[in-house]
Amino acid sequence: MTALLFGAFFWSVPASAQPAHWPVDYFSAPLDIPLFLSGNFAELRSNHFHSGIDIKTQGVEGMNVVAAAEGYVSRIRISPYGYGNALYIDHPNGYTTVYAHLKTLSPKLALLARVEQYSLESFELDLKLEPHQAPVERGEVIAKSGNTGGSGGPHLHFEIRETTSQLSLNPLLFNFAIKDDIPPIVRGLRVYPMSDSSTVEGRRDDMSYVVAGSNGKYTLKNQQVVRVFGPASFAVHTYDLLNEFPNKCGIHRIRLYQEDELIFESQLDSINFNTFRQINTYKDFRLFHLKKWHYHRSYVSPYNDLTVYKTAVNNGVVHLPHGRHSFQYVVNDSYGNESTLQFQVEWLTQAPATVPTVGKKVKDVFHHDRENVFETDNLALTIPPQRLYEDTDFTYAEGAKLWNSLGPVHHIHDGMVPVDKWFTLRMKIDDIPEELEEKVLVTAVTGGQYHKAKGGRYKDGWVTTRLREFGSFTARIDTVPPRIKPMNIFNGKNMAGVPRIDLSITDDLSGIKHFEARIDGEWILMEYEPKASRITHHLEKGRFKGTRELVVKVTDERNNVATYKASLNF
Repeated sequence: MTALLFGAFFWSVPASAQPAHWPVDYFSAPLDIPLFLSGNFAELRSNHFHSGIDIKTQGVEGMNVVAAAEGYVSRIRISPYGYGNALYIDHPNGYTTVYAHLKTLSPKLALLARVEQYSLESFELDLKLEPHQAPVERGEVIAKSGNTGGSGGPHLHFEIRETTSQLSLNPLLFNFAIKDDIPPIVRGLRVYPMSDSSTVEGRRDDMSYVVAGSNGKYTLKNQQVVRVFGPASFAVHTYDLLNEFPNKCGIHRIRLYQEDELIFESQLDSINFNTFRQINTYKDFRLFHLKKWHYHRSYVSPYNDLTVYKTAVNNGVVHLPHGRHSFQYVVNDSYGNESTLQFQVEWLTQAPATVPTVGKKVKDVFHHDRENVFETDNLALTIPPQRLYEDTDFTYAEGAKLWNSLGPVHHIHDGMVPVDKWFTLRMKIDDIPEELEEKVLVTAVTGGQYHKAKGGRYKDGWVTTRLREFGSFTARIDTVPPRIKPMNIFNGKNMAGVPRIDLSITDDLSGIKHFEARIDGEWILMEYEPKASRITHHLEKGRFKGTRELVVKVTDERNNVATYKASLNF
C-alpha cells in the first residue's frame, strides 16, 4: 500500500496555487509509508533555498524508496557530501525526479554503479545512463532510504525538476498525501532605513518589532506604531508548520499591501540552481546566521536575478507622505493556509534627533556592478562585478599574527555581509623554505582561533586563494598527515566471519583530498562517511583467501600522506 492510499492524511492543494501546465496528479509517493515532512520546498537554508521536500522515514534507514512514475534512471551520483547516494529518474512527460541521501541502491542499479566505481577506482561517482540501461516502472523499489551525504538524520530528500531547464519545482503543488491545515506562523516585523538620512525609531539601524496573535491573525505587540523618516523597506519573520511534527518549514507566497494596494509579492513555485546562493539577498542574511530567524525581505537588491518576485513597486523601497499609513502582510503556505500581519507606519515630517550608528573604519565604497580592488602592503583583494548584491562601505583592519601563522590576521569587511560568487584574495607571508611552499594554505579565523581551511597556492612570497565570504583570514603551514585508525581489524587478524573492514580517517587542518585501499595491490571499494570519519569496505564472501596485505593511503589537501598496513587472514 502506498502513501497515496492513506486518505486520512491527504490535504488538497488549491487549484489556484498550481501552475496550469504542471502534471499535478502524475507522480505517486516515493515512499510506501505515510508522508510526514521534516523540510519543504524553498525553506531557508544556509546559502541556498531547499530544492525539494524532506520526507521522514520513521527515524530509521532502510525504508523502500520507489519510482514516482515510469521512466529510466538517467544518473547515479555517489558522493560523501551533498546529496550522498542519489538517483535521478527521467520521465517521458519531460520531468525528472530526484531521490537523495540513500543508504543502498537496488541490486541492478548497485551493480551498474559498482562496475563503474571499480573501473575508475573511485568511490565518488557521477554516472550518466542511457534509457535502455536502467528502465523503471512506477512504484518499483529503486533504493533503500538512508542518511548519506550532508543529511542530518535519516530521511528521503525528494525533488521534481523540469528535465530540460533543470528548474526545481515545488513538490507540494503536485497533490501528494501530506496533511497541512496550520496557517503560517508570524514571529516578527523588521524595518530597514534605505538612505543615508533615513531613520527607524530615531536610529539609522535596522529595527525588529515583536508581534502578537495566533491562528493566522497577527498585529504588532501592544499595537505599536512604526516610526520612520525617509525611505524604508520591510521584512517579515515567518515560517510554516505541517501537521503532526514541529519542524519549521518554508513559505510559498508573501504579499505586502499598503492600504489596499499590492506593493510587493514573492512566490516560490520553482528555483533555478544558478541563482541558489541569492537566497542570501532574499532573506535577512545576518539574522538568519546569528539567530536562525526566518526574515523574508520585501526588497529587491540591485544585483538580484531571482525570478520569485511577482510585484515589486520601487523594488520594495517605500517612501510615503508624512502621516500614518496602514500595511498588511499576507502569508500563504502551499496548501492555501493564510496568515496576516497588520501594522501601521508613521512617516515623520522631519528627521528626529538620532542615536548614531557605531562608527566603522570605512576604507572604500565597493560597487556591485564593477570590479573592486583593495590593496595594502600585505594584502590584495579583487572583487569582480556581480559579487556583491549592493554597493557596500568596505571596511578592513590588519590584526596581529597568531601563534603559528605566517602573517597577520586580515579582517576583511564583515562576515555577516553576503557575497554571491568567488573573489580573489592574496596575502603576503613570511619567507618560507622551498620545500614547504606546497604546504601553505589560507585559513579562516574566528575568535582568535583557526576555524576552516580555505585552500590557496603560494608563489613569490604571496599566497592566493578564492573566497565567497568576508571575515578574518590568515595563512598557515600544514605538514601533518591525516590519521588512520583501524576500527575492527589489526595486523594478523583472522577475518573469518567478519563482514567488513572499518577504519577511521581524520585530518586536523587542510582536509582529506583522497583515499584508497588495496589488498595485495588490488583496489577495493571503500565507502566514505565524513560524518562518522569512517571508510568501510564490505567483504565479498570467498573473494580473498589466505594471508593478504591491506594497504590504506589517505592524502590531505596539502599532499601530506598517511599509510596503514596490516596482514589479514581470510
